[in-house]
Amino acid sequence: MRTSFAVFLFFIFSTGIMFPLGKSENKKQDILNTKWALCITQFDVSGLPPAQAAIGNVVMRKLVKHFASLEFKLRKTAEYDYYWKAAWLRSQSEMAKKIVDKQAQRDHLLYQNALNWNTKRKRNKIDKEIKELRAVFEETEIHSPSIWEKPVFSVADDNLMNNFPAAPAAGGEYYLCSDKKADGLLLGRVSIYHERILVELRLWTVWTRSVSYKDKILFSIEDIDLALDEFSAELINSISGMIPASIAVSAKPENAVIIIDDYHAGRGKSEVMERTPGPVEVTVYAENYVTSTEEINLTEGEYVEAEFDLKPIPVETVIVETTSGETANVYSGSLFAGVTPITLSGPLNKYKQISVETGAGKTAQSLFKIETQDSTLKLNPVIPPEIGRTEKARKGFYGALGRLWLIGPLAFLTAGISNSYTFSYNLAQSNRTPDKLNAQRMWFYTAGGLGVLTGIVVVEFFVRLGIYLYQGSKESALFRQNQNNAIFKQPENDGTEPFDMSEEAGGRINELDNE
Repeated sequence: MRTSFAVFLFFIFSTGIMFPLGKSENKKQDILNTKWALCITQFDVSGLPPAQAAIGNVVMRKLVKHFASLEFKLRKTAEYDYYWKAAWLRSQSEMAKKIVDKQAQRDHLLYQNALNWNTKRKRNKIDKEIKELRAVFEETEIHSPSIWEKPVFSVADDNLMNNFPAAPAAGGEYYLCSDKKADGLLLGRVSIYHERILVELRLWTVWTRSVSYKDKILFSIEDIDLALDEFSAELINSISGMIPASIAVSAKPENAVIIIDDYHAGRGKSEVMERTPGPVEVTVYAENYVTSTEEINLTEGEYVEAEFDLKPIPVETVIVETTSGETANVYSGSLFAGVTPITLSGPLNKYKQISVETGAGKTAQSLFKIETQDSTLKLNPVIPPEIGRTEKARKGFYGALGRLWLIGPLAFLTAGISNSYTFSYNLAQSNRTPDKLNAQRMWFYTAGGLGVLTGIVVVEFFVRLGIYLYQGSKESALFRQNQNNAIFKQPENDGTEPFDMSEEAGGRINELDNE
């Protein structure tokens, strides 16, 4: 047993020597100041007429919306040095304060002049802590703090809730930044200049303790959206500290509409636009062409020329006629297209609505899509359902519903009052008088009359509801019958069968043999 215990002790001490305990000298250093916040103050609108004072709020809210796209800010050398020095001084001050506090505790023990063992133990403990704090203090002097070079950008919480604090007086900017925990203030003024809107902005930053950016823009009230978009882009580029990227888009055909990040950039070719580095969505579309959308990732200082060549959608034709051969006006959607027989063109495999109307007032319409060239659509115009019956039934139904909602609660209230008078009269016993009896009878007969009237209105409501449903279903049936009178015929190619449009058109399509 003694031998085993000796071997165990030897193993413990030997492993303790091989793997000494203690803290690692390579302590991971935290990166400080990872956020950069901006606070937008209330703009000065004293230069605006009272009726246009709301323009100031529009400008401020637009700026908050645009700042939401800015994710981080780049700290240049001067700004980085300011935050580095501030963090270094802060760490030195904190350690120095701790050393002074410990020294004060030690002096207090010496002032007590107690020589017992407990006082000596406390003093030795404080001396040890002071020595450790001095070592940490010397280490902070040697090892400089690490500051985040691209802090996360954010807008003050008040601004996100559309609340804007009052602009501080000159010299009070730093105190407002401390109160809002912001690194910068955006000050502004909105006024009228020769019947146009003049917006002036100033950016006050903590690290400069002064205004580091100024800009102004003049625009008409009709161009407020486009002007603020360009204005905000320049301001964001200045605050972010990055070199803006540029993009130009050209598209074919020449009338193609170009949309860059939901903003209209022109037709066929756009001007060179400066954008904040990051993803940009470009959409190009034109009539009878396939729309193209592409996301382009812009890097800092990059210039991109994007080219789009839209693919045309195949256009086919359809011949519109009437089954009886009578002449009718043809409408494509709601636009007049001509007189039957007529050949219309449209995109391949796209739904198209065609309607016809004869001079006698007969109408017919059909919803279909063209799949081959030289298709034929024959419509059989019929007299449309009489206009006004369904509308009259609807008005009668809602009139009965309104009378029910008016008389029903009134009858219920009157019945309650009548019951109260009857109950009071029955309890009166010896105090019954002719006046009380007359009042009780009046409310009783009034409640009864309103009850009968309520029953009549309820019956009227259900009768008019039935008439309304009948007329509505009748008109829908006539409309479907009118829709079903369309005969869509497509030519056979290579032995293929005629195309059946029954499901797509929502109605019955007659198949015809080739003539």
